Amino acid sequence: MQRKLESYFLVRAGTPQHISVIEKNKRAPSFDSLAKLAEELGVTTDYLITGKENVITDIIPVIKADKTLDLEVKNALVRLVQALYEAKVRNY
Repeated sequence: MQRKLESYFLVRAGTPQHISVIEKNKRAPSFDSLAKLAEELGVTTDYLITGKENVITDIIPVIKADKTLDLEVKNALVRLVQALYEAKVRNY
């Protein structure tokens, strides 16, 4: 993975110094770069940012705990999140 990251950023950034600055958290890559990098590596941007694979499913407990939503809306949102997660899993 390190070599993939290096080749990706060398092609786009042009210098090893740019990679070093990002690795040292002195500069962050742009959102566009993150999206392209995630696609190149076959992971989600959530994974690149948080290190978690299942960020999308972390929202289900939040939906269920929300007192402002009625049960029908909660169930619909949970089904939607589950469908999105399943689609993501199938595509990776």
